[in-house]
Amino acid sequence: MILSVWAGCRHSNGGIENDITTDEGNINAEFFLQGDTVTMFWKVREVPGRNTLVIQEGVLGGTISTYELYEQDRTVLKRKAVDLAAEKSREGYRIFGPEAYSQIIIQIDTLYWGDVTDLNKLAYVEDVISEGLSLSGNGKCTGSDISHKISLYAVVFDADIAVRTILKTLRDSNLDFPVVIAVENAGDITVVYPENYHGEFSLI
Repeated sequence: MILSVWAGCRHSNGGIENDITTDEGNINAEFFLQGDTVTMFWKVREVPGRNTLVIQEGVLGGTISTYELYEQDRTVLKRKAVDLAAEKSREGYRIFGPEAYSQIIIQIDTLYWGDVTDLNKLAYVEDVISEGLSLSGNGKCTGSDISHKISLYAVVFDADIAVRTILKTLRDSNLDFPVVIAVENAGDITVVYPENYHGEFSLI
């Protein structure tokens, strides 16, 4: 479900400002434009205390660009963010609600992991996956845990693209663990990698 459809009129800017502002008062939002073959994205994030906006845009899972905007006056900075968001809205970009996102679960057997007490390693792998997803415009890692398996969790907009990104990111970082990746939607968990997986998958 689309949360907001904004007109490009002056009256709508107040609504846009609310939608791109967090409860803490900082600018942070992501917009998507779904096409027949690709999805475009545009993200804006305020760096707290620096009067700077970080803007990322491009093809989801593909070519992206990142740039920064600085203003000495934060009021001017926020106005620029609202104007940019309004422009993207006029182009057809939208903010989607949480039901449009999927949770990805990446599991690694402790047999291939090594020392399960090494929490630094867990944090590193989590950061690697999160950075790969973020740089592709498609979500972030949200946590991890160690039990009978190593489990890492991410929230993504496009699960198919995210799986490809995660596998490439691990490979490029020389983290060649045999992984099992599942997607959770509305409480249903489906293993999507490897294909034709016949093993057991459990979060317990």
